Amino acid sequence: MDSVPVSDVEAKGGGGSSEEEYTDEFHVQPQEGTGFSPTDKAQPFLTWLKANVGVARKRLTACEPVRLEIERLQGSICYEYQLEDILWDCGWETAHRRGTVQAFKALVEGYPEVQPIVKGRTIVFGKDSGVALAGQIVLYSGEVRNNWLNVVKTAPKADKLLAIMPLNEKALSMALRGIRVQSNPSNIVMIEDYRTRLRKLVTSLADFRTRKNFPSSWPEDMSNYQMSVEGDSSALMLSPDGVFVLPSSTPGFLIVEFLTGGLEEASRRMNAARSVKSEEANLIFRCINELGLIQLDRDDMISPQQMISCCSSLLKAASRIRYLTHGNHLVVARYYMVRSDGVICIPWDLVLDLLPGEGEPTRQEEHQPVLHLTMY
Repeated sequence: MDSVPVSDVEAKGGGGSSEEEYTDEFHVQPQEGTGFSPTDKAQPFLTWLKANVGVARKRLTACEPVRLEIERLQGSICYEYQLEDILWDCGWETAHRRGTVQAFKALVEGYPEVQPIVKGRTIVFGKDSGVALAGQIVLYSGEVRNNWLNVVKTAPKADKLLAIMPLNEKALSMALRGIRVQSNPSNIVMIEDYRTRLRKLVTSLADFRTRKNFPSSWPEDMSNYQMSVEGDSSALMLSPDGVFVLPSSTPGFLIVEFLTGGLEEASRRMNAARSVKSEEANLIFRCINELGLIQLDRDDMISPQQMISCCSSLLKAASRIRYLTHGNHLVVARYYMVRSDGVICIPWDLVLDLLPGEGEPTRQEEHQPVLHLTMY
């Protein structure tokens, strides 16, 4: 059984450079005389950047031919087989991505019967395999090629489930007085998994209603509120933008109690979220331009409020750091790291170096209250 091929660049370390340079992501210059370890996020940002921007640029330059080849391959595949797009929902780096795209091209060429199936589709290389809620075909590179083939061939069957998904969502919505059921667009969720989640919550609520009524404090129409149905391991929480996040294993009584205690806070957060999203987009745009970046991204674990805080700090120091940030790709995360493809990860709560006479820098940190449930 064939395994998905790995590119020569991944195996050798890429671009003819030394293996050490491309296999050790944490290989950064030691911060001599500073008292900080290379990845300690408490160290001043400018000091860390000066010590590590050289290796980042070297890796970025070395990977450039591979990045361009990946873009060419993706464009060629999309054109030849009329794909909508090829996207990535994983942390794979440049060398790994090339091998994955080459493997998919070989699959489509080797099995002409799948070509009509992928036509007009978006292919997502991610952490799972299947057909997602938006109709994308998701493929995991860690699987053997026969598994990929099976996923693509069964996509039309999954489309039938996708067609009735609005009915499943409506059933849950009507069970909670019209609350809007939405899926998190940043999460790639498989159709069958999502369908199972919805059914479990509908069953839990039906069991609750056989014994009790909804609280009198609930509005008759709950369509102003939103909920997201997540997997069993998710936390029961109210998101920063006011969406009720419910694990599919939540019992009916707990759903009702949680919603009851969070309606007022959900309304407040929904109103605040509208301005937060606009502010985040504006600050990202300004950072890219004022810092001369080729790209600026937010790690999945970072909230929009934390991104705003980081961007504000970067813009405050723009005149001092532009010569270091120019031409680089930054990812706002929780740590310092230079990845093997030259992408620079920085902590969202980075510490700015102080100029003579400057006081302690202020941070506009996130202060979203966490909604907890207290059981009596």
